[in-house]
Amino acid sequence: MAVEKRPTYTAIQIKRRRQELGMTQNDLARLLDYSDRSSVSWIEQGRKRLKPAELQRIAEALQTTPDKLSDPEGTDDFARYILSLWKLVPEADRALAARCVSGVLLAFSQQRIRYDFIMTDGDQENEK
Repeated sequence: MAVEKRPTYTAIQIKRRRQELGMTQNDLARLLDYSDRSSVSWIEQGRKRLKPAELQRIAEALQTTPDKLSDPEGTDDFARYILSLWKLVPEADRALAARCVSGVLLAFSQQRIRYDFIMTDGDQENEK
């Protein structure tokens, strides 16, 4: 049985930012001088490791910085919220929790769920 490769945080953020800008994979591929969109697809699926120079080029094409694409502490409230919860997960449960968090982040990046829907009323009060 093949193991499914999950998108990395960076892969999810690249896709989210591209969509935020209204760009297609073809648009981004052209900006990066790739021959077609398949390289962008692989990057967004987390199937291609990015070297720092390549991440810099992608960030520039997406009008952002490499830190915002790769650093969960510097991106959005939802990521900070997930990281604060992560600290509460016992070490023995982290493998299962990682799979759950990956799915939630992917759904969030695809705008299938909303941040305010995830948080409880008490959490939202603490954010203000």
